[in-house]
Amino acid sequence: KSLVDDTSMYFSKIDNLDILSFILAEKVILVEGAAEYIILPAIYQKVLGSKIEADGIEIISMGSISYERYRKIAESLNKKVVVITDNDGKNKQYDNTDLFSIFSDENIENWTLEVAFYNSNKSTFDKEYKDKKTKSKYKEDDMSKACAHMLKNKTETALFIEKNIESLSIPNYLVEAIQWIKE
Repeated sequence: KSLVDDTSMYFSKIDNLDILSFILAEKVILVEGAAEYIILPAIYQKVLGSKIEADGIEIISMGSISYERYRKIAESLNKKVVVITDNDGKNKQYDNTDLFSIFSDENIENWTLEVAFYNSNKSTFDKEYKDKKTKSKYKEDDMSKACAHMLKNKTETALFIEKNIESLSIPNYLVEAIQWIKE
């Protein structure tokens, strides 16, 4: 009843159970897409030494950037939520509170998850993807073959990161977001 009509209508049109998961969870991590959804449990365990589900935290992939809609529900439920999002090559300022906080990489060069991981682990990814036939270009930007491959194959990259998380450096914004939600 406390939600404004457009927020209520937005969630009534969604065809999945994410909103129910959001409401029932103790704490929530909202992510933009499948790559973050795949790797977050492994990162969480590496950073904190416990399983995310054991700590009562639900990961929800928004499939877009609709976190402000979730903020309204979080506020009405007094629920702690962290959003992990890309900076899209811009310096962004977020309206963070004690219960709702947004994290993205502070370095605009790390404009998306795959680039942030590449820049933190260049030698690993260069070695892993050296034999790929991927061109050293993503959209119109020249870059390393490995980074271009990672951006063009996000699910494959996420699965590689998940499998090899113990040997990889984790971008700081991900570590900070996980530590914040655990507090």
